[in-house]
Amino acid sequence: MTRIIRIIDTIMIWLGRLAMMLVPIILVLILAEIGYRAVVGRSLTFVEDLASWLLVAVVSLGGPPTLMRGEFVRVDAAYDHYGPRAKALLDTVLSTALMACFLYAMVWLGSNFAMKSFNTGEVSATGSWDGPVWVAKALIPLGSALLGLAWISHVLKLWVDVRAGAADV
Repeated sequence: MTRIIRIIDTIMIWLGRLAMMLVPIILVLILAEIGYRAVVGRSLTFVEDLASWLLVAVVSLGGPPTLMRGEFVRVDAAYDHYGPRAKALLDTVLSTALMACFLYAMVWLGSNFAMKSFNTGEVSATGSWDGPVWVAKALIPLGSALLGLAWISHVLKLWVDVRAGAADV
């Protein structure tokens, strides 16, 4: 079980690093756009598309490692007061069911969304370039599937903690 956790966590760490590397690229694009507009007096409309699509990549690729590190958004009003076994049971049953519903919708509908874009040859609506929109849309199901992988690691870690606690008793 710990081997599976290590493999998943290694993937998540690399995804997090990739997402972090995209942020400076977004900043450079935006600064280039501002500079170009100041000097030439008009916009590089494709830059807005690229920056937005890279932001989709940051969110899609950065969410799973955030979940893996336990820094994902959750309501902890009662959860923090539970012991390891109660947390493991709650996340294994209730939270996993909710996560499965969310992931099903995001992967299934997101895949359909991306495939429709790919099949129709959808390109950027700005008209200044023919950037393929399906690439950004495909990040939705990909990021969701990776989020599911991070969730598996999370639940396995909870049960490793339960087993470690039982061994301590």
